[in-house]
Amino acid sequence: ALKLKELYERLQWYEGNIRGNPYMAGGSISHADITIFPTCVFMEVLLPYVFDWSPIFYETGHFPRLTEWFQTCLKNEHFSSVRKDIYDVLTKQKKDGRFDGVKEV
Repeated sequence: ALKLKELYERLQWYEGNIRGNPYMAGGSISHADITIFPTCVFMEVLLPYVFDWSPIFYETGHFPRLTEWFQTCLKNEHFSSVRKDIYDVLTKQKKDGRFDGVKEV
């Protein structure tokens, strides 16, 4: 529970620091976007499955700026390709029961 709280606080920090920019550090893609995006794809797949979270990058109730940022990134072919690769692997692993042990804890 403590790690989930820490994760939620980190997401709040990102939410608060986007501040009207399309990307994490301003008006164009930066190292910040390239670094955090793959982790967000992991969260996109695993948080709803393991912890019953709502799909945080597809709703605007909790993190509207982060959702907008994620959706903006997905419009870029490179980000979209990275998401597909990670998403497909995680979805297969999920079907194969890879994360069932985590879910049960």
